[in-house]
Amino acid sequence: MPPSRSKPGRARKTGRVAAAPTPLQDQCLSNSDLLDQIFRFLCANAGNSENPSKAELAEARKALRAVALTSRNFSFSAVKILWRRLDNFFPLLCLLPEFRPDDRQTYHMTGFIEDADWERFDRHAAYVREVIYTSPPKNAKINPTTFIRLAQHKPCLLPNLTLFECSDDSCNLDLILFVSPALASVRLETSHAADAETFLNLALTMSSPISKLTIAGLPSSILSTCARFLNLETIEFKQLRQPFTTNAFEALGSLPRLRSLTTDLSSWDPKALEAVAPKSVFCALTRMKFDCIGADIAHTIKLLLTLIGSPSMTSISVRLHSYGVARYTNEAMLSLSQTIASQWPTSLETLEIRGLKSTVEDFGHIEGATGIRTLELTDTLKGSLNDPRFLSTLRTWTHLASLTITGAEADLAVIKCLAQHCPSLHKSHPRQSRSRDGHPPTIYSLGALPQRE
Repeated sequence: MPPSRSKPGRARKTGRVAAAPTPLQDQCLSNSDLLDQIFRFLCANAGNSENPSKAELAEARKALRAVALTSRNFSFSAVKILWRRLDNFFPLLCLLPEFRPDDRQTYHMTGFIEDADWERFDRHAAYVREVIYTSPPKNAKINPTTFIRLAQHKPCLLPNLTLFECSDDSCNLDLILFVSPALASVRLETSHAADAETFLNLALTMSSPISKLTIAGLPSSILSTCARFLNLETIEFKQLRQPFTTNAFEALGSLPRLRSLTTDLSSWDPKALEAVAPKSVFCALTRMKFDCIGADIAHTIKLLLTLIGSPSMTSISVRLHSYGVARYTNEAMLSLSQTIASQWPTSLETLEIRGLKSTVEDFGHIEGATGIRTLELTDTLKGSLNDPRFLSTLRTWTHLASLTITGAEADLAVIKCLAQHCPSLHKSHPRQSRSRDGHPPTIYSLGALPQRE
């Protein structure tokens, strides 16, 4: 028989079927990193607010739980984000079967804990990245021996914790359990000085890369410990119990990476500052904020400004809360203006001053600060801004983009000067002068005024 031939026009079967392209939806579901980002965004933007309330966070967590139960593809990522932020150890302890309440609703860790239970505890503890400490509910009191058993389990319970904030005095027995080698941001507002000192020393032992530190309500001696964190970039301290020493101030001011300093000046001793060499501290500082409390703030601010060695300050904020000492603040305002003009004439971009009383003439010393982009003067200047010295200063602010002034008044000449010499200005709120007959002032539009003389 002749050999059979395949019919023309018909493709020979190869036994293989071309793979269909993976749908975009399936690609997204299989990308765990993308799902993590989506669920993290959902939780971080609860209520479309930068600081969501507890109710908004609860709603976001409720939504994540629903997502976790919807699909196996979502479950792992949603569970990780659910455990990303905790208030305390209570949710983790509830994973242990031996953690039970007694008749008085006090929880104890009784009996032997199996290795599998500890493994589940450790697995979920590794998901935790942030702790904003809040005490457990009153009906969930934890026996102190529980924390001893936790400390015996592992030296580091939360290995990936990067942020810890505590403003609760009840966090003393378990405070050191929150120390992690990954800690980058710490806030300690407590009266338990010994526990806070132990926390920081343990963080130093673990080489925690803390770059942001907030201290409140503690003895000033703790600043010497804070100065040992060489990665510090931002530090805030307020309501310290005693004035700090010259050595503590010099140690803090010598931190090589410190960029931002916030303080209330309540613990600053002028005598300690007088022993420090001029322009020898805070040589890398770029942002400075003073929330002034105290009777001698003018002298303190004047001394402090002479000591700062930074050549590139970009933001200064000075707020006065003790209005009873306002009559002394014109000296502080004058020192601030002169320092800005001589030391940071081009680097300073943001200046915010509240409550420091000053005259328009004294403010004219800041004429050389040509780099200012944002200026806010609240209850600082009084009278009319139509002053030759102030207008001369105003003409040098060619990069000014936002201006807010309360207390002083601006007439048409001032508004016109702004329009002509500040081409980048897009936000302006000076108080405009009333007309002679007492009627409200005419609101002048910057866009309607000529841009050049």
